[in-house]
Amino acid sequence: WVSISIFWISLIIAFLLFIMSIFFIIDFKELFRTYFKNILTVLVYSALFWFFYLIIKKLDFLDFEIKNPVSIWSNVFNTFTLILIYYSIIWFIEEISKHFSFLPSSLSEINSEKNWILYATFIALWFWFIENILYLNNIYLDKWWISWDMILTWIFRWIFSLFVHILCWIIVWLYFSKAYVFFANKNILSYIKLFLFWLLFSIIIHAIFDVSLTLWFTAIIFIYAIFGYLYVTKLFYKE
Repeated sequence: WVSISIFWISLIIAFLLFIMSIFFIIDFKELFRTYFKNILTVLVYSALFWFFYLIIKKLDFLDFEIKNPVSIWSNVFNTFTLILIYYSIIWFIEEISKHFSFLPSSLSEINSEKNWILYATFIALWFWFIENILYLNNIYLDKWWISWDMILTWIFRWIFSLFVHILCWIIVWLYFSKAYVFFANKNILSYIKLFLFWLLFSIIIHAIFDVSLTLWFTAIIFIYAIFGYLYVTKLFYKE
């Protein structure tokens, strides 16, 4: 049911953004074709997630409790296995939300690697800004006052979460663009394979970062900051 939920949530997001994009896009037919192929990619991911879930729940050595569980509504994810499943869902929905919101404004502008990176950065900034508002609002509603937890969340998210969003989204957009340029009108299987691989890679990078922080491996912040900056800078100045 989780895989089905992921697919339908992603489909709803894609549909709503597609309807809104009609007002901003000129080549409606091309946008429709791209949305269709990307929804097929979402479907493939949902199937892969189902297999991942079947495998990981049988690995008993991963089913140990963690000190800082993650909760969403009334559901508590308090074991390492559940944390992996949680982040696999959350980051997929986040990356797909950014991706489908990206298409209407930028699909017609795929003409330069530097432009791809700039557009991806703007989308990551938008998503990060909205996400921080929601995080802080939830803490405020829970505490009903400006607490120390709220201040710490504000500091750490505004400093450390930004570059992770930018790094992961640049990876997704860069290789989606390559798939679009090389395979969009030629080989749909090659298109899905290339796009899906780097989408999964981005999700894994994002999940490693969050899981590491959940396990209090804070050195991951500096590792990602250094290598992420070098990677993005190399791409930006490649032209």
